[in-house]
Amino acid sequence: MSTSPPADPRQIRAEIEQTRADLGATVEALAAKTDLKARAKHSLDDTVGATRDRFDALRTRAAQATNTVVDELTAAAVSVAGTPAVQRLGVTKQRIVEASRRPQTRRVAKPAVVVAAAALLVVAAVVVRRRRS
Repeated sequence: MSTSPPADPRQIRAEIEQTRADLGATVEALAAKTDLKARAKHSLDDTVGATRDRFDALRTRAAQATNTVVDELTAAAVSVAGTPAVQRLGVTKQRIVEASRRPQTRRVAKPAVVVAAAALLVVAAVVVRRRRS
């Protein structure tokens, strides 16, 4: 407020309106601070949002890691597909690569691909050990 009262009634009304607006904002701020339920809800919403963001990031990283493992196991399975023991099983490099590229196979049968690749690696290791002995 000014130090001397204004003589113009319009100016007085403008100052009164400004004071009312300032007072209203102050009351709203105090009410917001004392509304524990609203503050808790706001805090919960923030926490849920942050948790969802972290979950989405972890899900993306897990999908990338899974794809990397499937690709590496496919490559390992292809590398041992040429051994005689694996050829007797009827597994060819082409079948392994085709199976790893099918979207439904990668999405649904990931455990099957992992088990098959691990079995191929075990068979290859046994064959290599027998040849060395």
